[in-house]
Amino acid sequence: MRLFIFCLLFLPLLITAQREEFSQFNVAVTVQQDGTLNVNEDISVISSGKVIKRGITRALPRGPIGDDVDKMERFDYDIQSVSRDGSSEDYHTKNEGDSKVVYFGSKDRRLDPGPHRYGLTYDAPKQIYFFDDREEVRWTLAGIDTRLPIRAASLTLTVPGGMNVLGTVCYTGSFGSTEQACEMVKNGNQITYTLSRQLAEGEGMIIAAVFPTGSFVKPAPPPPPTALQKSGTKYISFIGMLIALMYGYRTWQIHGIDPPTPEVGPQFTAPRGLSAASMHYLNSYMPSQTQLTASLTDLAIKGYLKIDEEERSGLFSTSEIFVLRPLQKDPETHQDLAPEQIALYNHLRNMGDIDLDGEYDKRLAKATEAHNKSLKEQHADYLKEGGNGWKVLPYGLIMLATVVGAAIFLNHAENLGIVLFIFAVTLLIVGTPLYAWLIRKPSEDKVKLWAEIKAMKQYLKLSEKERRGISGAPEMTEEYFQSVLPYAIALGIENNWALDLQSDLAGTLNNDRSRHSMHMYPFMMPGFGSKMNTAYGAVSSPPSSSGGSAGGGSVGGGGGSGGW
Repeated sequence: MRLFIFCLLFLPLLITAQREEFSQFNVAVTVQQDGTLNVNEDISVISSGKVIKRGITRALPRGPIGDDVDKMERFDYDIQSVSRDGSSEDYHTKNEGDSKVVYFGSKDRRLDPGPHRYGLTYDAPKQIYFFDDREEVRWTLAGIDTRLPIRAASLTLTVPGGMNVLGTVCYTGSFGSTEQACEMVKNGNQITYTLSRQLAEGEGMIIAAVFPTGSFVKPAPPPPPTALQKSGTKYISFIGMLIALMYGYRTWQIHGIDPPTPEVGPQFTAPRGLSAASMHYLNSYMPSQTQLTASLTDLAIKGYLKIDEEERSGLFSTSEIFVLRPLQKDPETHQDLAPEQIALYNHLRNMGDIDLDGEYDKRLAKATEAHNKSLKEQHADYLKEGGNGWKVLPYGLIMLATVVGAAIFLNHAENLGIVLFIFAVTLLIVGTPLYAWLIRKPSEDKVKLWAEIKAMKQYLKLSEKERRGISGAPEMTEEYFQSVLPYAIALGIENNWALDLQSDLAGTLNNDRSRHSMHMYPFMMPGFGSKMNTAYGAVSSPPSSSGGSAGGGSVGGGGGSGGW
């Protein structure tokens, strides 16, 4: 019974003792005649390792306080010393949002739980708010971004001797609050503000003191901008863009005009014996999911794997998924596979049944990487021919120098200068890759290859009646259908094409069922390529990370006063 009564009486105290908080937050601010504030903060905390893991954070606002300030320079702070429990402490600072945040401690060292006492000394220049009828000192002891409760706090403001204080005020609470839960005592040239209640997480404390006009030395206004400062952005942007455009146009005329496209007749089969993936890669200059789907289709056609579409039952519904079933064949002994298909099959052959159910599979990601790497190794040299990449560097340097030079005078730029600067940035960011594309001069052989690929795509897009009207067009048999299906998938036209060919194949498939390749059935369905692109891409691409730390004053959590 005694133990029960003891626990009942002291358990709340034990819980409170473990709560992380600022137990004391005492600040001494000395105001200099030139508007510099010398600040000494004495901060006591109780740490349990939940929020305060390595040390505390202190957010110092860089923007002015209040909505009545028209124009004022952003504040800066000069850190003089940082200490913990009487000894010098490691620290670093970051500009986060509208605050300069001081991180006490080291990322490589954990803080022992329990009470700790921190010290922070710094100077804050140009802190006086100058108005027509008064001058003010405003200071944030704790902002509303504070992520730990504050049990007790005080601020002592020391002003130059003999200076008249017209009034003073202290605000506490959450955003927009006009509560004044603090006591203010004036003693000589010192004003002490003492918090009269605890502050919860997200509540702050701000003080202000009002002085007669002329109490402080007002900084001299900056001199008016010179003609160069006002017009520098405009002229540098204009001249730089003019030089870059003249260079780009002249070099394009000499090095970038493509050879004429030759006349190419109907293309019934793959140009130059290229695989479907290689054909598309040479036409697009980059790997894609359609290339890999075309390779999977070709592997299935040639008997290296089966692709089935199966129905799977879930808790509340059913869904259809593709299942890849590799067959055990040695691709090294067969000459009917392209190099990228061999690379893909070598990764798939020992994986067993592969469900394309939307769950990320690291093995398929590696298979995709091997497939794409093979395509790049096969065709890198051919694609580099006529790239003229060396011509892009001067253009990029001209525009980079233009933007950097124009940005120097941007603070004083007139409207026209700002508009021209935006155009210059656009020419740097968008114009450079556009010029790199325009300056490419493909060889006559490459232009002919593109024409052959285009001719094959145009033929596969024809309707049944149009195909039969072309002299020499092959009969649409199941064998021909399967031979060109991967190319239609790679070119992204298999949907309409499969629908058009159903009538062509109807007689062949219905009259000769013995010739059916049953594992080919999904390929006969319109929309197979796009469905396979989606299904395979979902399981071969790693899920994107989202979110991150938020709140709590932890690392990356918004930079408020608290812990990290």
